[in-house]
Amino acid sequence: MLQWEQEAMEQKVSLHGLKDFIRMKERLYWQSVEEKKERPQIFANAARNKLTEYGNSYVLDYFLQIPIVERTCKLARFDMEDLQKKLSNGFVSEEQKENFLFEREHWFMHLKERMKDLRISKETMESYGLSWKSAKSFAYQTI
Repeated sequence: MLQWEQEAMEQKVSLHGLKDFIRMKERLYWQSVEEKKERPQIFANAARNKLTEYGNSYVLDYFLQIPIVERTCKLARFDMEDLQKKLSNGFVSEEQKENFLFEREHWFMHLKERMKDLRISKETMESYGLSWKSAKSFAYQTI
């Protein structure tokens, strides 16, 4: 602060302009401190497929800010898309097929329970990108 006051005197800043001069110097100081401060990394590697501890907490905080109904619908949609990819890739063994059928049944049962518990309507699901009709037909689809 004393250094800024001396600098103001050297530059012959008027008494009325001293307040603005000090504020400007303070703002510049805090900007330089923020620029120097190293922000923690979110991803642990260049492939961006593994999160650091800070990254996990950041994603969790962001994720928990999404309303629970929206979060439930979107996660169900993503899970259904993953299951559809597994189905389209085919199965190498009978055990793999049984595991898929179990996962699909579990996914659909969980979806129905969440819809009941949170009172999610089919229209609400549709607004978040998951069609009840397509989810139901996928769940009962024969392989």
